[in-house]
Amino acid sequence: YMWVVSGKHLRPHLASIRQTTFQTLADDTRTLVRFDITDIEVGADADYANDKITIKRAGTYNITGFVKMSSMDINNRALQVNIGVTPDGGSITYYASASSTNFINWKNNDQRPATISAVMLVLDVDDVVTLYALQDDGGSEPTGSGGDRERDAFLQVQEVR
Repeated sequence: YMWVVSGKHLRPHLASIRQTTFQTLADDTRTLVRFDITDIEVGADADYANDKITIKRAGTYNITGFVKMSSMDINNRALQVNIGVTPDGGSITYYASASSTNFINWKNNDQRPATISAVMLVLDVDDVVTLYALQDDGGSEPTGSGGDRERDAFLQVQEVR
């Protein structure tokens, strides 16, 4: 599993899965983000049915995950997004913990928390990449997916070398 350029036509592996209908997130519980569509799949295995992307060529990957909330009711509560990586046969490690705070004084729900996490990692064949979200608004809250595409949660990996 090494990079070999044959005729200078080596394509980087990339995959992206997306959530097109909202998902309810329990309060103060790290929750696996569920997906229902594959946007792109080149080399890596974009498996939205199992909410994961599996790496098929060892290399360095830029991993990005995004979640937006549609309704949070308490000011100064937050949405946290984590990227999870499970090595083949190993235990999950969480990366790129990013969060954004809710401000109820905004004029509409388009201003509810939207959090993007990104990390660059060296991954091996059959490593599994997943996305997790945690909100602490005091009750179950829906993600913003299903309205406009710009609000849909997503997970993507892109090989960079």
